[in-house]
Amino acid sequence: MEITAALLCDFAQVREGLLFVSSGGITRVMRPEYPAPLGVVLALVVDLDPEEHGEQHRVRVRVIDAHDTVLWDGTAELGVGQVQAETGEHISLPLVVDLRPVALPADGVYRLEVDANGVLRQILRLRAIHVPLPPGGPGNERTVTTGVPPPGGYL
Repeated sequence: MEITAALLCDFAQVREGLLFVSSGGITRVMRPEYPAPLGVVLALVVDLDPEEHGEQHRVRVRVIDAHDTVLWDGTAELGVGQVQAETGEHISLPLVVDLRPVALPADGVYRLEVDANGVLRQILRLRAIHVPLPPGGPGNERTVTTGVPPPGGYL
């Protein structure tokens, strides 16, 4: 079993065995204060060798801070029954792990470790950055709508 794709993204879903990813490839998140929610989803594709069909498999995901403290640890059981597959055909299984509510205690570097059946297969890194709210606090932010300049021009 291999992990052939691992992306942090804004949104992902599985439909009819296909993985849909929106805004994938996140490596930084910006938060005005900490603790803060991680706010991302992990999209994975697991590849099963032909001899692994019909077996149960385990994928484990851990979110770890710069001090090696595990902030979140989750496991998913995967498997396919007897599949109508050609000789030697691999099976790809998409998997979505919702990490949005995981609490980040502070800004800094975090890593996400993905193991398959107890073997580390992927490490993703993420930097959380502190970005203070603009003066006046929430609700006083200026926004720009594409193509329509705000009063006084573009920011």
